[in-house]
Amino acid sequence: MARAGGRLWADASVRTKIVWVVVVMTVAAALGAVVSARALSDLGTSIDELYAQRVTPLSQLTEIQRAFQGDRARVIQYGIADEATRAELATELAERRADLDAQVEAYRPAADDPAAVDALVDAFDAY
Repeated sequence: MARAGGRLWADASVRTKIVWVVVVMTVAAALGAVVSARALSDLGTSIDELYAQRVTPLSQLTEIQRAFQGDRARVIQYGIADEATRAELATELAERRADLDAQVEAYRPAADDPAAVDALVDAFDAY
């Protein structure tokens, strides 16, 4: 049987052999394209998960830091301000603290270490 198949190939014309080689290469290229497309789809899913798990929490931390730095600037200004400005700054600081607490609570589910978030809240309370 193997001999008959080998003989069939040997007796085939050059044109037939070229056509078969092209067909096999086309099938191999199509298979490679399907596998590559699947891999790219998986990569896209992984990138979305990575963004949600790592980049978004970092952005939240950046906003928390920015809010805290704004509070620090107001506390520094409080020491040199007149009474009217101090009253205004005290009101602003109270409002900003509520915003800061909300930002920290929004970050808490994404935190790797909940104890670190608790320590952060304790540090804000002490400040």
